[in-house]
Amino acid sequence: MEKNTKVGLLKIQNNWARFFLCFLFLISAPALAYFDQVVIELPKTAKTIYDIRVYSYLRHLYEQNLKIDPTTQEWLSSFFEDERQNYIEQYLAQNYISENDLNIKPSKAEVKQGVDKINHSFSTPEERKKSFELMNISDEDVQNWVTARLIYEKFLSSVIQDRVVISEQRLEAHYKTWKNTRFLNKPYQEVETKVREDLSKMLLQEEFQKWIDQEKRRQKMVIKTRT
Repeated sequence: MEKNTKVGLLKIQNNWARFFLCFLFLISAPALAYFDQVVIELPKTAKTIYDIRVYSYLRHLYEQNLKIDPTTQEWLSSFFEDERQNYIEQYLAQNYISENDLNIKPSKAEVKQGVDKINHSFSTPEERKKSFELMNISDEDVQNWVTARLIYEKFLSSVIQDRVVISEQRLEAHYKTWKNTRFLNKPYQEVETKVREDLSKMLLQEEFQKWIDQEKRRQKMVIKTRT
C-alpha cells in the first residue's frame, strides 16, 4: 500500500513538472506570447497584437523588401497604431467583398508573383524559414496574406476609384493651391496630367476614409485600447 502511494505521488510530481515546463515554453515563445491581447473586436471574430505584428512584418517584406522586427517594444510604441489602421483597412475591404459576392480576386500568377516578392527578401531559403518560424508564420499564411493584399489593392482601384469624380473646376483649384510647391510654379498646361494624378490620389484617399468610417460602424468594429 505504501509503495503504491509513493508511486502515485511520483506520477503526480512528474505531471506537474511536465506542466510547468510546457508553461515556461509558452511564455517564452516570442510569437505565442501575444495571442491573448485583443485589439480589434467584431461580432464574430477578434484580432490580437500578434495579428498586427504578422501583418506589419509581411507588409514591409512585400512593399519595401525590408525585414523588420515587430516583436520589439520600439515597434509597439512607434508603429503599432499605424499598422493597426493599415490592417483594419485591408480587413474591412476583404470582408466587404466577401459579404457582397464581388468578383474581385487575384489570379494564381499574381499571387505567386507576390509570394515570390516576399521570398526574395531573404538571401537564402534557410534564412526565410528561420525568420518565419520565429514569427510562427507558415507558407499558407504568406499565400493568404498576399491574396488578401491583392484583393485590397484591386478594391481600391475599382470600387473606391469609381467614387472619385474630378471636374475641371476642381483641377484648377487644386493647381492654384499647390502651384508653388507640388507643381514648381510651372504653367498649368505643362503639368495638367500631374495635377490630375495628384488630385485623384487625394480624392481617392478621402473617399476611402469615408468608406472606412462607414464600414467600421456597419460591421460593428470595436477598437480596443492596448494595455
